Amino acid sequence: MTTFNPDKPIYLQMAERLCDEILAGTYSDDDRVPSVREYAVMLEVNTNTAVKAYDALARDNVIYNRRGLGYFVFSIFASIRHKQKQQRISAGPAPRG
Repeated sequence: MTTFNPDKPIYLQMAERLCDEILAGTYSDDDRVPSVREYAVMLEVNTNTAVKAYDALARDNVIYNRRGLGYFVFSIFASIRHKQKQQRISAGPAPRG
């Protein structure tokens, strides 16, 4: 069972979670993300809550809808992931203390 913070709307927490999954590479550029219903079932929430989360992500250009096919990841996130990896690589190992 998924635990949510009672001080923040669930749909925002869902949006953050999906965004984190995208940034972590769970879903790549133009990959289809779980449908609204699938994600609602996965997180054990009402479908309307998932719709609000997906709408928020679509407004922020994180995902986009292909009518009749579902939601997909915008390509811009590949460059963000690439920059994050490059920063970790160029930073080298953490200093030992």
